[in-house]
Amino acid sequence: MYRNLAVNNKEEYRIRVLGVHDIRKIQQLCDSCSDYYHLERNSSASLFEGHQIIHQLPQHKDFYDKYVLGVFDQRMELVSIVDLVTNYPNKKEWMLNLMLVAPQSRGKGLGRLVHQSILDWGKDIGARSLHVSVVKQNKKGLNFWNKLGYKKNRECISVINCNRNELVYMSQKI
Repeated sequence: MYRNLAVNNKEEYRIRVLGVHDIRKIQQLCDSCSDYYHLERNSSASLFEGHQIIHQLPQHKDFYDKYVLGVFDQRMELVSIVDLVTNYPNKKEWMLNLMLVAPQSRGKGLGRLVHQSILDWGKDIGARSLHVSVVKQNKKGLNFWNKLGYKKNRECISVINCNRNELVYMSQKI
């Protein structure tokens, strides 16, 4: 089931929950967002990125708490994804693990629109806050989340596949 998203009062996007049948589309989007993966890992998206986005969960969480949302343009091409875990790290708190926007769809207000949709949904079902973690060298990402009202909670070091990153954890009350 799709939900319409409008930019400047004009319906331009549709959003829906993605599943295993969408892994190929997710992988294509990840491949097109190589700038993000080079910042995070100093390499391209892995061959299994789409699969990992659908299946990867934090410890002690199950798939009832995870939503991978896809945003489609008017041609029904996937132009953005959001990986979201509800009630994590605590009850009524949500962790936005990943938001990718295709390069050709950036700078048009889509990220803000999707974020507002998530805030509205969270508010409707009782979420109290949203959390994100941003790779510190991702200056555009930090700026984006700051403009949306997120506040820095802490910084830490993350090592994934031998890649060391400084992460900035940020939160926003809903």
